[in-house]
Amino acid sequence: MVFSANSAIVLNNKALIAKMGAEPRRKESEHFARWFTEQGFEVAELEKIGKPYMFCEGNAEFSPTYDLSRYFFGWGQRTAESACEPVLDFFSLDKKDVFKVRLIDEKFYHLDVCMAPLSLGHVMLYPGAFDDASLKTIYEALGSRDDVIELTLEEGLQFSCNCVSFISNNEEAVVVAPHFSDRLRNILQNLGYKCVAIDYDQFLLSGGAVRCSVVDIAQKRNV
Repeated sequence: MVFSANSAIVLNNKALIAKMGAEPRRKESEHFARWFTEQGFEVAELEKIGKPYMFCEGNAEFSPTYDLSRYFFGWGQRTAESACEPVLDFFSLDKKDVFKVRLIDEKFYHLDVCMAPLSLGHVMLYPGAFDDASLKTIYEALGSRDDVIELTLEEGLQFSCNCVSFISNNEEAVVVAPHFSDRLRNILQNLGYKCVAIDYDQFLLSGGAVRCSVVDIAQKRNV
């Protein structure tokens, strides 16, 4: 259960518990549901409110911009497109603010391994993970290509998008990832980010990295 990003989609003190596609992981959901309930979250389980075919692996497929003004929902590998509907309903999100994007490369099986909104408003992504229509949707939703950092295939496979980005207590914009190429590090530093690489090799053997191990339970949108 180390990959807690798969546990649920969490927003505004509400948690929609994931429905895992892989049978060995489905037992995790009951433990996550109990934990979120004990912490005072309003909890719903996709297993109970969705259709049988509605698999969705939590925050791994739900990527808000840092200001929580737009939301990207990944589908096509381990999550069903139709699972977006109960997400919209449970969190009372406006359809115009949520953008469904299709993942087409099995090596990039979750949205959080190929797309990463950053704390200064930029977005890192590996373009080859998306179909053409979805890539167009992302750029149109963001409004400008200037804020997009496109990763190479090598950088994508190094799980550089599977990062955590935040503003530290001393107001530094920090990006924590398992790896930064020299090219990517230079781009991010020039944009004002502090890059922190940590050894995640053993977790990478299981197919996950930094972002996979984090679920942001404090996300709140002003409405």
